[in-house]
Amino acid sequence: MDLLSTNCCLRLKSQFRNSHFHSVSQFLGVDREICGCSSSPNFFTKLCCVSHFAAREGWPVLDCSADITFSFELWHLELIAGSVILVSSSRFLLLKTWPDFAESSQAANQQVLTSLEPLDYLLVAFLPGISEELLFRGALLPLFGVNWTSIFAVAALFGVLHLGSGRKYSFAVWATFVGLVYGYATTLSSSIIVPMASHALNNLVGGIIWRYSSNSSKSTR
Repeated sequence: MDLLSTNCCLRLKSQFRNSHFHSVSQFLGVDREICGCSSSPNFFTKLCCVSHFAAREGWPVLDCSADITFSFELWHLELIAGSVILVSSSRFLLLKTWPDFAESSQAANQQVLTSLEPLDYLLVAFLPGISEELLFRGALLPLFGVNWTSIFAVAALFGVLHLGSGRKYSFAVWATFVGLVYGYATTLSSSIIVPMASHALNNLVGGIIWRYSSNSSKSTR
């Protein structure tokens, strides 16, 4: 959790204990005043903080941070490595065997990666990986319940939201599969760090492979 999110949670905790709110929705109205921002990662980090403090104060709400935490253990590295290998190898095979997916993937990569410098790939890989996992596996998954039904539901939503901008239904199917992998990794580890690291590293691997393939194609012409 970054410094902004940490300070946000500390101020929320103080505000929660020193004030009398009639509902969680009323408490969420202090978002801009306390956190000074409304971006998705910070909003959903704050939402997890709110649910945590509300649950500790006896409110009948689900504690988002009780099941999915920011903890990290050494064995999580094996889970991250396994997720990266599974997703990256599956992507490589699909690019070779599923033309519709290859076309959708090419359209998405051209839109995002064409004008980037090599170091920019790190930002493009890690920022979406962190923010998307905070939203889908960090906030939505525990809200629905950490079980297979929730894993499938959140993964399906993750897939549908990857439609558009040249990406066809094949890409949504792929994103749903990826969401299942990250969701399962989250439930095994009980840590949001695992899917964030897996997602970011898979983005980086995919970007590097695409750049190398594009440069190779240009050099052979």
